[in-house]
Amino acid sequence: MRAFRPPGGQYDERVLRAAKEQGLLTVLWSNNTGDYTVKDPAWITRRTLSNVQNGDIILLHENQPHTVQALPAILEGLEKKGYKAVTVDELLAPR
Repeated sequence: MRAFRPPGGQYDERVLRAAKEQGLLTVLWSNNTGDYTVKDPAWITRRTLSNVQNGDIILLHENQPHTVQALPAILEGLEKKGYKAVTVDELLAPR
């Protein structure tokens, strides 16, 4: 499966139709880390881990240095809570 996240989460019927025509599944997120507004890795980590739920798709922006810095602590915190990072394909696969 090829996934597509509309920039900013903004979409309408035209965007959904165009994505589908390209064989893309439109996927949004359920855990907004706020990494695009706050530049403190510790804050991003705390916010992410305090809001996490099973099956979440966590919104992170790899083009932000502070997000890259927060990622190891986020992954470690998720593991300590018993979660495992998986791809969107794995998350949405039939069980």
